[in-house]
Amino acid sequence: MPERLLTVFSLYGFCSIIFFATGIMNIENYFNWIGFTVCSILFGVILGMIIYYCISLFEPDVRNYKNAKGFRLIHILIFSFVLTSFAICRYINEYKNNDSNCRKYVIKELGKSGTRHSAYYVFINTKNGIERLSFGKAFNENHKPGDSISLCLMKGRLGFEYYKIKKQ
Repeated sequence: MPERLLTVFSLYGFCSIIFFATGIMNIENYFNWIGFTVCSILFGVILGMIIYYCISLFEPDVRNYKNAKGFRLIHILIFSFVLTSFAICRYINEYKNNDSNCRKYVIKELGKSGTRHSAYYVFINTKNGIERLSFGKAFNENHKPGDSISLCLMKGRLGFEYYKIKKQ
């Protein structure tokens, strides 16, 4: 039975990369993205440990089982849930959020990363200094430095603030 559980959760771990990609997309738009990342990782570790404990209550052999590479089920669970927690925390934080502070900002500069899969950035002046935000390629193609844009600083359900383009 532990071998089957390890296989199932290994597949889940592989699929959790998709959740990680959706959760981390445009993380630059979070006001305190480092705090959000740390909280997401802690949530994933705790959730993985809780699931491991529940499984070990019903299948005690899981505690001593290792696969051929030396991985235990707890390693795979923690890895998988840390990746998944980014999407879960982001969804919870942004779910039906109406608490916002909207105002106009002037685009100071537009930027593009030099990687193979380019990321597009917008630099604006805020009361805390220059913020780097990301709204995608189409946004950057339709705007230029000096343009005025309406942004809302949204306060999420988990308490993390993030910028969002105001819908007209």
